[in-house]
Amino acid sequence: MAVIAAQADEKQKLEDKKHRLEEEKRRLEHENSRLRRRLEQYEPEVRYESKHSKTGSKPGSMSYSLGAENKRRHPHRRHKKSSGRQATEVKVAIAQRTEDVYPDGVHHADCRLVRERAVWRLEDGKAILIGYRSVIVSVLESLRVNLENFTLANVLEEVTRWMREGISLFARQWQKIKDNSPVPEPNTS
Repeated sequence: MAVIAAQADEKQKLEDKKHRLEEEKRRLEHENSRLRRRLEQYEPEVRYESKHSKTGSKPGSMSYSLGAENKRRHPHRRHKKSSGRQATEVKVAIAQRTEDVYPDGVHHADCRLVRERAVWRLEDGKAILIGYRSVIVSVLESLRVNLENFTLANVLEEVTRWMREGISLFARQWQKIKDNSPVPEPNTS
């Protein structure tokens, strides 16, 4: 029992000592920081050294040229950054007109919005911003429009043919459109 009491007493002394050392450390760090701030006014290198001493860079790697000194004393002022790219939602919101783009022959209620784009167009010699909202329909709805007889048997037949041949009904239709469109003659003048 006496051993436990002695150990508890020793533990308490160590915790008190730890607390005193932490307080002393905080006081010294505060004092160090205060003195560095005062010294920075007169020796700009102190600011540089204090920043790089934490990263472990080598002392003496600083340039002492007149140009380097001027950079330290008169840091480069940053220019105001440009606003940059605007989000698509912002561009569509400020568009003069908005148009919905639907596939041919489908009910608008069966469509869902896929993307919005803002595009500059020339109308009457003026550039205007137009918002386009593209919509698509489900594959089944597309098959309903494009199959002659929309039955489960015909849908399964089309899907099976698609898997076997590796080309969909829509890809065949697109290929037919591309094949029938005339190739423009190159302008050689």
